[in-house]
Amino acid sequence: MRSMALGWLAVAALSGVVQPARAQQALAHVRMVATDTLRDVAVTQREGGRSVIYYNPELIARVGPLLQEFFIAHEYGHVYYGHTGGALAEPGSRDEQRRVRQELEADCYAAVQLARSGRTSVEAAIKLFTRMGPFRHDKLHPTGSQRAAKILACLPPVDAASDSGEARAADSADVTMIELTDMARATLHGSVRVSIDGRPVGTLSTVGLTNPLRIRGLRAGEHRYELVVQVFTVDELLTINPSGSVRGGGIVMVERGAPLEVTWAADEAPTLRPATAPARTEAAPR
Repeated sequence: MRSMALGWLAVAALSGVVQPARAQQALAHVRMVATDTLRDVAVTQREGGRSVIYYNPELIARVGPLLQEFFIAHEYGHVYYGHTGGALAEPGSRDEQRRVRQELEADCYAAVQLARSGRTSVEAAIKLFTRMGPFRHDKLHPTGSQRAAKILACLPPVDAASDSGEARAADSADVTMIELTDMARATLHGSVRVSIDGRPVGTLSTVGLTNPLRIRGLRAGEHRYELVVQVFTVDELLTINPSGSVRGGGIVMVERGAPLEVTWAADEAPTLRPATAPARTEAAPR
């Protein structure tokens, strides 16, 4: 188990991740220590001005390879941001709020870093934390609902047009762009998973900074779509929390290169439709 985890860390450390100026330590120099007395899968501690990742080899083996990848990337997030706390710190009102914020930042880091090569690991983490709901590991960690919401908000959408140089150089007429309507962006908090013809194509969000979805090679004609909206609420600590989901689906008529838009309102099912001319005219200068 130790060699497996260390191998993943070595690859990740050499993958070209750029640290911010405030990072205190190069990711390639992170020391990883196995300890079977740890009550958590893994934690990051600051020792002598450097970050050390401790992990429990037995617990990390139990979670399986997908969640293992996410949790290790999460610990790298603590190193990346130079977090000074650790799960072994004594809980307290001020320290608790700081640590909760740090845990969410590390979750966000993991979601972004694994968005392409390890997206299934991120999805596994979302499922795990969604099942946890209002429960938390301890007072220094967010609730499962808070963590799932943060990961969803940070997870970049799948952009089929950016997977290769050929796709980026493609004629713009061969790319279908999907955006949220102005009303949905302005009035609702949520994320929309979009699937077309049974294939997931990405996520749009009003609680995170996401780009429009761009789908290359979507033929003209009728297509079956499915939309799953995860709705969030914002509590008094300005933390987003899942509050329910709404599904919608049907048939949309696609014209080659013509944009589409997702619209939904409170108590209504989301729909995918050809973008209206006025909306496209307003959005064009951006």
